[in-house]
Amino acid sequence: MVTTLSVATFPEEREAKRQALLDAVENLRGVILAGSDEAEETGTLPQATVDAIHEAGLFAYKSARVLGGAEADAMIQLEVVEAASRIDPAAGWSIMIGSGSLSGMVAFLGEEAISEMFVDGKFPRAAGVAAVSGEAVIVDGGYRVTGRWAFASGIRHSHYLAMGAMAVGGPDGPKQIRMVVPTSQARIHDNWDVMGLRGTGSCDFSLDDVFVPERFTWDGVEAKPLRGGANFYLGRPGMQTTGHCGVVLGIGRRALDEITELAKTKKRGYRGTEALIADRGSFQKFLGESDMRLRAAKSLCLETLEEAWELVT
Repeated sequence: MVTTLSVATFPEEREAKRQALLDAVENLRGVILAGSDEAEETGTLPQATVDAIHEAGLFAYKSARVLGGAEADAMIQLEVVEAASRIDPAAGWSIMIGSGSLSGMVAFLGEEAISEMFVDGKFPRAAGVAAVSGEAVIVDGGYRVTGRWAFASGIRHSHYLAMGAMAVGGPDGPKQIRMVVPTSQARIHDNWDVMGLRGTGSCDFSLDDVFVPERFTWDGVEAKPLRGGANFYLGRPGMQTTGHCGVVLGIGRRALDEITELAKTKKRGYRGTEALIADRGSFQKFLGESDMRLRAAKSLCLETLEEAWELVT
């Protein structure tokens, strides 16, 4: 049996899907910007921002289409995160982590676990940490898990957490596994005191002898995706590249946006000879070269992803 829950709200044709996702990001510009100061002050995205991203389907844009996700390809993934990060880096990063964590759960968990997580057929919100930072002791029906994981972006708005652990006590020795627990079972450590990306809320969390049923786990190395297609044959580096490159490209473009606007009003020069920075040849040269470097970096990223995508489709 295959669980079919939400009907996909995104077009199936690639270009139409790409445009729909980019339009969804742009439509969130107002609410993201309205909450950016609060995110910096509180160290996590405001609930209104999170709700808007969730309702727009952007936390599910990497997830399997059969469950209502967009199942966007690697190149579209990069462009979506880039567009969101250009508006606000913390929002773009949170979309990257939230969508990536959820898509892994959707791809690898079995039908029973998926049915428990998708209440009324709706996507839950997720956060996660790939690091194998815990120990999972094998017990009847599952594991007893203890550990501490760092950099759980978006954890305060998540329903479920994914993480890596080392399973011990089995006949074949220790092995890596992935697991999912309700966020309510974790202790969140309020230690995200940083200068950049404060709004991501990337706190540590820990589990202390928490029972995780086997149905909420999968093999961390050998598992094959049950749904979700080619994305998961790129491997972890490929899956991570789309988002991380998107974030830095978006931040770079936003930096050029900001300096361009500043140059329209800021003047330099000696008294009586001040001129707008925008009119200075040296600035125009700098801006043009920076723009070309950024475009070249994006082109290289997309070309590399396209080559990888061809190998898995």
